[in-house]
Amino acid sequence: MKLNLGCGPDLRPGYLNVDFNAPKGMPPGVGFQETDLSVLPWPWEDESAEEILMLDFLEHFPYAMTQRILQEVWRVLVPGGKVVIQVPDFQHCAYAILNEDGLDFQCNRCGNWQFGSPDPDKCSKCGQTIADMQDAAIHRLYGGQ
Repeated sequence: MKLNLGCGPDLRPGYLNVDFNAPKGMPPGVGFQETDLSVLPWPWEDESAEEILMLDFLEHFPYAMTQRILQEVWRVLVPGGKVVIQVPDFQHCAYAILNEDGLDFQCNRCGNWQFGSPDPDKCSKCGQTIADMQDAAIHRLYGGQ
C-alpha cells in the first residue's frame, strides 16, 4: 500500500489518498479514505505501507504532535519503505516577515503571504507561534543577537 497523507486535492493514482474530507470532483478509480489523521494510532496495520507521502502535511498539526506522528509513520511503514516529507521552509517564512524593505507580512498557513499584521490564529495552525517566528527571524537575520 502507498499512502498520500493529507492529500487535499492532490489525488494520486496508485495511492490511498487520505484526508479528513473527500475533495469535490474526485476522479473515478482513485482510492480515497476519509480519516482524521490527528487521531492516533492511525487505522492501518503495522508495517503495511511501502511508501508514505506527507507533502505539506506536518505543518497542519501542533508542533507537539510531530514526534508522535513520525512514530506512527515508522509503525505503519514496512522495513526499507520510503517516506517523502515536504514542509514549508520556516526560515524562509521568517525572513519574509522581516524583509529588508521593512514591510510587515502575515503568514496564511505558511503558504500565502499577505500585507498586514501577523495573525496568531493562522500561525498557530502551522505549529508555530508569533514568538517562534520572531525568534527564528532574529536568529536567521541577526545571528541570535
